[in-house]
Amino acid sequence: MGWTREASSETVCYNALQRTAGTFAVLVARSTLSLIEEWLDSSNRPLDHMYEYLMQRGVPVRVAYPNLMIMDVNKTSTVNVNRPKVEIDVRYRAMRWDRGAYM
Repeated sequence: MGWTREASSETVCYNALQRTAGTFAVLVARSTLSLIEEWLDSSNRPLDHMYEYLMQRGVPVRVAYPNLMIMDVNKTSTVNVNRPKVEIDVRYRAMRWDRGAYM
């Protein structure tokens, strides 16, 4: 986990990191649809793994800031059961999630 730059109060999005995950709302350019179709035809991974595929092909992937939604990190992952459980406050600080804004 990590950020490549500081987000300011004027920031509305930032470049996705290689391991960015989460699909709550997606906006794509029409020119990207063929790459998405190619990925869907060749993968059985969860949809949010598609972002890495797009980035590897030079497609900019942006993430809303602050995040529209945040995941519940209080339980074991249903996607990756081998992922170690992380202390909640550590995850919230690393992701810069203001819990008060989401509860």
